[in-house]
Amino acid sequence: MNNKKKRFYYRLIIFLLVLFIPFISIGYSALSTTLNIRGDILSKYINPRTVTFPDEIEEILDNETCVSKYEGQVTDQVGVTKEAENVYFNECADKRNIIFNNMCWRMIRTTETGGIKMMYNGDVVNGKCESTRGDRIGIVGSEVASQTLNASYLYGDSFTYDTTNNTFTLTNPEVATWSNSTYEDLIGKYTCKNTTGICTNLYNVNGYSSNTKAYVSSYSIGNTNYAQIGTSAFNANYRSPAMVGYMFNKEYNYKYILPMTTEYKYGSGFTYDESTNTYTLSGTIKYINDWSTGYNTINDTHYTCWNTSGTCNEISYIYYTTSSYAYYIGIIEGKGVNDILEEMLSDDSVNKYSSSIKGIIDAWYSQNLSSKTNMLEDTVYCNARNIVNYGGWNSHGGSTISGYNLFLKNGSASTTDLSCLNVTDQFSVSNNKAKLVYPVGLLQEEEVNNINNMPYSETGVYYWDLSPRYFGNEGAVVHYLLLSGGYSVDNVNHIYGTRPVISLKNSTIFSSGTGSETDPWIVE
Repeated sequence: MNNKKKRFYYRLIIFLLVLFIPFISIGYSALSTTLNIRGDILSKYINPRTVTFPDEIEEILDNETCVSKYEGQVTDQVGVTKEAENVYFNECADKRNIIFNNMCWRMIRTTETGGIKMMYNGDVVNGKCESTRGDRIGIVGSEVASQTLNASYLYGDSFTYDTTNNTFTLTNPEVATWSNSTYEDLIGKYTCKNTTGICTNLYNVNGYSSNTKAYVSSYSIGNTNYAQIGTSAFNANYRSPAMVGYMFNKEYNYKYILPMTTEYKYGSGFTYDESTNTYTLSGTIKYINDWSTGYNTINDTHYTCWNTSGTCNEISYIYYTTSSYAYYIGIIEGKGVNDILEEMLSDDSVNKYSSSIKGIIDAWYSQNLSSKTNMLEDTVYCNARNIVNYGGWNSHGGSTISGYNLFLKNGSASTTDLSCLNVTDQFSVSNNKAKLVYPVGLLQEEEVNNINNMPYSETGVYYWDLSPRYFGNEGAVVHYLLLSGGYSVDNVNHIYGTRPVISLKNSTIFSSGTGSETDPWIVE
């Protein structure tokens, strides 16, 4: 065979492959689907999705009036941030309702790995997910600032609950006493504040207040709005930047003081003598003898020992000032402000203890969804704690009277960027640096901001999302959703609703339904 004939046959083979491979790849599933492909079937392959979604979801994605395609970076896999190809937000009210494990869910978006991310939306009533379902029984939190825990009580890492008898039971509890030498081992645990481990009022130990008291979240069994599994504080302790975390570790709690009218020494830096554990102020030095007139002159001299010598074993870093008070963090062991911020927000060991709200979600999942884990994908839930503006935490000139807040990624509350920069913020079952017990989390503020016409809070409830905003003079602040679907922010110790988010695998099979409230999709 001469070269001309060879080239002819090669071209013929390539032409036939180009013509038929798309139809072969469609397969039987496309022949049986009800997809609206909008004309030429080959248009589906001009910009092909690299994952396969269930047919019902493909139908939504191929209806351009129902979705908005996300354009930008996304982190849906641990350690992988990439340009999104498969992320679509569902905006059709009559195409977002799913019944899974006899619970109502609301579809949020698809994931880069082909999953269907969805948020808990209450109990099923008569096979429907309508908005008139009333209250349900859930775990109800109440705001508690601190509680005395110096007696010997039983403590457990987890708990079960009985909605019939309105009781909690600690799992494998052990006796312990709260003190300065034991408190680090008890943070994150649960107690009934008794010696039986069974109670109607449960306490989650959430932070150190004193050698006899702890910051705790308190819970009971009660009625809550149907769209929630209950209510909770995000964290009971609001006085540390660490408490914007879905998990946290080292706390540095803020304090405030009215400086005496006598002269104190302030500095822009320090030296540290390890042999004597002594700080000495250095760099730019300033003396203020009348706080009421000098509070606004701190500028870059944020460090002080609250004396005139400028030496101490615990140095204070001032991040906010008024004519009446100085707000500060106490620091020891030769560390400075950047060291403690790293420890609280981005260090590899930052995720040791579960937040109050994570503990409630884990307990609920364990009792209600653990048998369905094989149907869920292990995607990332981002608790974005990366700093975007240091404010008064900038030791080289951050203002302590205006713009003093420590702003995190969602500080502007308008970002739509789904990237998650810190691996310690990428909460996932597979991430040892931000490890989830179960593949469940909360809605992210960025996901809310990507929706054009679909309020997520149409059920008359306020509820927390997963996105921190800032740390300021009033403490740690996280976003929550309003009744109308917009957002607001509040201190983490306040009580709002809890609505878990999960992600169905792309192998999900829907047996019936159209996605409306009266005819939800049913997941087999």
